Amino acid sequence: MTHDGAPEIRYETFARPSNRHRPTVFWSVNDVLTPEETARQMEGLVAAGFGGGFFHSRTGLATEYLGREWFDAMRGALAAAREHDGYLWLYDEDTFPSGQAGGFVAAENPDFREAWLVGHLLAPDAPLPELAGEDALRALYRIQRDGRRLTEVERLEPAGADAARSSERLAFVRTFSRPSPHWAGQAKTNLLHPEAVAAFIRITHDACAAELGDGLGERIPGIFTDEPNIGHRGDRLPWYDGLPDCHRQWHGRDFWEDLPSLFFDGPDARHRRLMVLRTIHRQFVEAFSKPIYDWCERHGIAATGHYNNEDTLASQLRDNAGGVMPHYRYQQVPGTDHLFRENERPLLTQKQAASAARQLGRPEVLCETFGGSRHSASFADLLYMGNFDLALGINLLAPHLTWYSAAGRRKRDWPQTMSYQQTYWPDLPLLNDYFTRLSAILQTGRPVVDVLLLHPIDTAAAEVRHGLAGGLGEDAGGIDHFDQMFRRAAEAVLDGGYDCDLGDETLMDDLAAVEGDRLRVGQMAYRVVLVPWSRTWRPRTLELLEQFVAHGGKLVFIGEVPNELDGQDAQEP
Repeated sequence: MTHDGAPEIRYETFARPSNRHRPTVFWSVNDVLTPEETARQMEGLVAAGFGGGFFHSRTGLATEYLGREWFDAMRGALAAAREHDGYLWLYDEDTFPSGQAGGFVAAENPDFREAWLVGHLLAPDAPLPELAGEDALRALYRIQRDGRRLTEVERLEPAGADAARSSERLAFVRTFSRPSPHWAGQAKTNLLHPEAVAAFIRITHDACAAELGDGLGERIPGIFTDEPNIGHRGDRLPWYDGLPDCHRQWHGRDFWEDLPSLFFDGPDARHRRLMVLRTIHRQFVEAFSKPIYDWCERHGIAATGHYNNEDTLASQLRDNAGGVMPHYRYQQVPGTDHLFRENERPLLTQKQAASAARQLGRPEVLCETFGGSRHSASFADLLYMGNFDLALGINLLAPHLTWYSAAGRRKRDWPQTMSYQQTYWPDLPLLNDYFTRLSAILQTGRPVVDVLLLHPIDTAAAEVRHGLAGGLGEDAGGIDHFDQMFRRAAEAVLDGGYDCDLGDETLMDDLAAVEGDRLRVGQMAYRVVLVPWSRTWRPRTLELLEQFVAHGGKLVFIGEVPNELDGQDAQEP
């Protein structure tokens, strides 16, 4: 051990690292599965320098998902992993995104289907939206406005709808997602619904524990959740009937009173829409991510994986109703994705996961990488991508992907592929040994980072005015500009030869404190805090920064100084 209690870096760790540090490939199990073939392929994965594979159902699977033959094949792979010092990682879905259990969740209970609140802007004398099937009118308002700014809002009871027909109105209709062949003719699951997520865990995770329980925490280190999302587009808002109660419990506010401000400006509008999105976002974290984390804690394995569209402020809001970093509190191994052969967008993606992992004291940070880099990707391309990830705080790679079978359409599944079908398969240990040694070293010691860059996701959430059916489009409020300024700030620090972590205000609410001239966030303490171009603070953040400066900390503003508190007018700090 070093003098500060961090593990000492030894040559032995570098020369002969544990196979647990090796890249663990996405293993596309995509045909008729047999235990003999999965055992053979697991042995081959280890021989090629991988640590094993994520047992990942994909297009072409001809064995019943979660059926008897499925688990027989997994047991074959697990036996081979024990024999050859490999690891069998679980994957929690039939293809992706996670949360559906291949359609079993929605099939169990129609209330578990993904739900939307669809907003309609109704012109004077226009009829109410036509309700089809199980659609339900949830709220109705009479409004007056000047362009995008509300001057008067009155919530109406359905009985008063006809009396207000001569006015412009807002109507909100609850509807459900339609069935899809992607999930065996079922609808997508509502990941805001705690009982739906409980069904997903019972169908998927509990089944794995029952069938493979003796391997959990031994040769089965963890389970990957892939691209769970509550993505909304256009006039659709993710919905769960418990949201109004959550809004009142968490913020002491009336959800229906705040809702119109998601679409219009007006008195206190930025604050109102920020509160609505925080409610939806928190419900996603607490209904989906936390129960999976708790299950993994009880069973001695790691929750890992990545959330959909982590790359930009706009994409995080669209698919997550807020920032992705609070989800990492509920992953034992925080994870990300790195698609294609480009390194601009993933910069913030990797920094978000690595920062949260450091602050939460999580030693491993995973990245699903190389996906979509095409068959033309060379070892030099893969080396460049992997080095980029490792330099930004990733220390466990999950290459995408290896095929169980390349028969028929399977060979077109999202290449490149690092598979036994490739001519360079025998040469892969050269690349994998390199990544393994770096991963082992990066998981040793303790990170020292002096700079914290605040994350402006709340500014982005307060800026966007959402769209409505009836001709009112989304107004992004210039959040691409805030994203670019945020990205440039991070690049400036890194290009200057320093490292930095990102400070998410949701995590800071619970984990941050001022200690002397340092701002501590969980396990990390920072001497310098950078504030990127932004407009919105949380009260807790403002309090921390005032204490930080008063105790001699260095606070640097980049661009516009925020002049609002939680989306409301406030004095400049």
